[in-house]
Formats: sequence, C-alpha cells, structure tokens
Amino acid sequence: MKKEVNNMLIDQIKLFNVLQDDLEKQKDCVKNNKLFELDSIGIKINSVCKNIAEIEIKLRNLLGKQTIKEFVMENKDDEELYGSYIFLVSQVERLSLIKNDNQFLIKKSLTFINKLLSSINNNTNQCNVYTRKMSY
Repeated sequence: MKKEVNNMLIDQIKLFNVLQDDLEKQKDCVKNNKLFELDSIGIKINSVCKNIAEIEIKLRNLLGKQTIKEFVMENKDDEELYGSYIFLVSQVERLSLIKNDNQFLIKKSLTFINKLLSSINNNTNQCNVYTRKMSY
C-alpha cells in the first residue's frame, strides 16, 4: 500500500508542476492584459485541478478514515514516501503564494476597470468640453 500511496503522491507532484506553470502564465497574462489567453489558461487550470482532485479522491478511498499525514508519519521509515510527502506539502505552499499573487493582480485590474467605467458613466451625465448639453 505504501508504494501505491507514493505513486499517487508523485502523480500529484507532476500535476502540481503543470499547475504552477499555468499559474505563472496566468500571472503574465494579467500583467500584460492578454484577455483571450487568460481565458484559455483558466480552462487549463480547471482541468488540472480536476485531475488533482480525482487523484486525491482515490488516495482518500485507499486510506479510508486515516489522513495522508497520519499515514506518512506512521511509515516515516520509508524515505521515498516521506520525501514525496514533504515535497508535495512545500509545493502546495508555493502554489498558494502564486495563487494569492494572481488574485491580487486580478482584483487590482478589476478595481481599475471599475473606476474607469464609473468615471466614464459619470461624465456622460455631465456637460464637458467633449459633449453637448443634454437639453436640446
């Protein structure tokens, strides 16, 4: 059973590497305002997350009520399993930081766009140099 769990952890690590690449691409697209590429990357991210979730479900079905952490700590003598688990945990933390950065950048962009749109909407109701008075 240790070998099966380790193989699943390795599969998750590979998927997390793909997810990290996609999140980095997402960050570049947000920074460079590439909206169409951003949409396609979002689809890829959803697909990878779905695959990670499927492996997680298989892993939980295999372990039953026992958590992954408990299983690894019980089998701490298996260096390959323990190393895979530690690497996976560090990778999850790294992905969380990248995800938070992306969320911040997206919120920042949306805030700017909302302010720009509200500015445009406010100006359409008022008379200024570029518009005529609304009363004809």
